[in-house]
Amino acid sequence: MEVIKHMLTIGVVGPQYADSFAENIACGFEDLGHRAVRLCVGPPSLFSRSKAAGFATEMAMRSPRAATMMQTRPLLEAARRQRLDAFVVVDSNVTPGSTDALGEIARPLCFWYPDALSNLGRQSMFQASYDAVFSKEPRLVDPARNIAGFPAHSLPEACSPGWHRVPPGVVHSEPHLVVMGNYYPYRIRLLERLHGAGVPMRLYGNPFPRWMRSPTLAPLHTGRYVTGHEKARVFRGAAGVLNALHPAEIDGFNKGLYEATACGGCVISEHRAMLGEHYQVGEEVLAFASFDELVDLARWCIEHPEEARKIGDRGSERAHREHTFAHRLVELLRIVGLDEHRADELPG
Repeated sequence: MEVIKHMLTIGVVGPQYADSFAENIACGFEDLGHRAVRLCVGPPSLFSRSKAAGFATEMAMRSPRAATMMQTRPLLEAARRQRLDAFVVVDSNVTPGSTDALGEIARPLCFWYPDALSNLGRQSMFQASYDAVFSKEPRLVDPARNIAGFPAHSLPEACSPGWHRVPPGVVHSEPHLVVMGNYYPYRIRLLERLHGAGVPMRLYGNPFPRWMRSPTLAPLHTGRYVTGHEKARVFRGAAGVLNALHPAEIDGFNKGLYEATACGGCVISEHRAMLGEHYQVGEEVLAFASFDELVDLARWCIEHPEEARKIGDRGSERAHREHTFAHRLVELLRIVGLDEHRADELPG
């Protein structure tokens, strides 16, 4: 079945690396048959300098004029070389001045904010000339739209089926929980308590910050930051995947929920009221609202690997059926008036 009426060329502005939010969005557009142009903020060397030079750059970027000048020239030069139909910006460091310049090249101009409310920083997106702003967090979207009159819309995170999928030949065989992502005091405290309850774990992702030591958890960290197909094997191979949410995740969910389910992991997620709108709790994911519930579910996954694998299988089917980036971008394009797709025509 034909998926698109005509191909769009979309500029995706944000950090580009394996499994980054910007890269997943770019791949989602490509899954729909569109062309994605990957654009980064600032000069290419901005993130590869020495520590001292990086600190100096950070200080300079605190000046709105300096930040705009550093961002705008390389970004606009790259964007103007393309014939773009729209922009999707995911980098919250893009200044309002840079946003205005992008809007002179192509519109609609969109911003998709993927983080918790605590990371809003200077809230510069509210000063920018975006045609639409998207967030997974209803507690941000509702007042922004209904009180501040901002063009805000809800859009959850998602999975990329190209690599967030059940890897062939991998089964639930490792009797431990997998934890992946960033580590901050709230999460550290929870994991230390879980370790004290005798639940085996393996930790992946960024190392602990230097200012936050945990002798208890340090031996459990693999020292590996995994992406793509390797991440899928880790999720699928564990007895369960713990999805402990940041305390500033109020109603929305992090990317780990969608990625881990898509990879066939048996996800044990911290409960939120909206979880049942995305997955069938108890059949496609497991959920806890207390520490004791978490311990019981973790032990159940370890003791019942076959049943846990079936939950992972059902969660993967749901994720690929309803929660891919292609599904989200169909909605984004509809909202901004570039609705060339229907959800029932998405590639399988």
